Amino acid sequence: MNSRLTFAVLSILAPSIVFAQERPGDPLAEVYARELRSSVESLMDQYRRERAWDTSDFPLKPEEFERFREEVITTFTASLGIERWVVRNPPEGDASPIAEQFKTRIVKEFVLENGVTIQAHVVEIIDTGDTIPVVVCLPPGDAKGLPGILCCPGHGKKGLHDLVFDRLSYQRAIAVRLAEAGFASVAIEKIDTGYLSRSAPVGDDEKAITTFRLGLGKDTTRAVQLKAAVAATEILAIHPRVDETRMGATGVSLGGWLAIQTGLLSDRIQAVAEYATKSVFLGDDADPADFSGVGDLCHLVPGTFQLGDRNILMFPFAPRPLMSGHGGPKDSNSHRWHERYYTSIHRAQYEALGKPENFRYHTHDGGHSIHPEAVIDFFDEQFRQ
Repeated sequence: MNSRLTFAVLSILAPSIVFAQERPGDPLAEVYARELRSSVESLMDQYRRERAWDTSDFPLKPEEFERFREEVITTFTASLGIERWVVRNPPEGDASPIAEQFKTRIVKEFVLENGVTIQAHVVEIIDTGDTIPVVVCLPPGDAKGLPGILCCPGHGKKGLHDLVFDRLSYQRAIAVRLAEAGFASVAIEKIDTGYLSRSAPVGDDEKAITTFRLGLGKDTTRAVQLKAAVAATEILAIHPRVDETRMGATGVSLGGWLAIQTGLLSDRIQAVAEYATKSVFLGDDADPADFSGVGDLCHLVPGTFQLGDRNILMFPFAPRPLMSGHGGPKDSNSHRWHERYYTSIHRAQYEALGKPENFRYHTHDGGHSIHPEAVIDFFDEQFRQ
């Protein structure tokens, strides 16, 4: 056999020869199995050892609750770098205390067949340069002194669209439904979705944007989203048809969390109706096999896990009126976790603060979705009775 033929044959056989060899053993496996535990176990232990609060700490006495509330809000705003976006004791009238931090312009106004006026705004967050679509929905007629409701977006590829138009979506076009019921509302886009996505008007760029923002080390997705929410609240508050002393917020899924957190940042928000997913990142009885971390990356708020799990960030809204809820057994995560980590704690804490009537929990049979009729009834009770 000549040398060229020999080389060709060996080249063909070489992969087979390599794969036929016995794989090396791993003498380290047995050694380290006795000496080590997984990084997941170590992280879980560290978290449980260092967190400031867990469910066993509640309810807190009023003076303890005030310290807790201040710690959570201070840590939350500092972690996000949004201290300048906190609205406390806002003035009445047509002035916003944070007016220098955003710009807004109306790009289109039109009237739907049901008589609801749609004002399409573009809001610019000055310190980041982000431009975000915000839609004001006004009831038919020209009545003034209307209660105003902030409508926050949940996950999906059409966040703002579903808040305003799609009555079959899980967000159930709550912004327009509120306007039909005589409220002024304002809806905001999820900043990595829908009209702001690369495939607009439908799309979702959450992973790409959130991970890159984390790498930049500032202006995280949650920070920019909450800036947009506070700006939208201010736009509605100074609208000539709105009574800025009667304002609330609502949302489902991520939108429920944003509604609560906007309420922590802004004294404008006096009542919240939320259908956030009622779950925790690491339950008290979870073992390493249950650990999955943070599923939706937009929920990453660096530094706040030192306070405790995600439920901790909802409690400081008390004792303002709050209707929490979920979609019954079909909303399986919420149905599993809500009583232990949300409902029982809220109920006990509102009682400890002397305002048990300000909390209610609503379950419905619509799966993971908002319940428009219950939301409208709740805000009717808070602002029009």
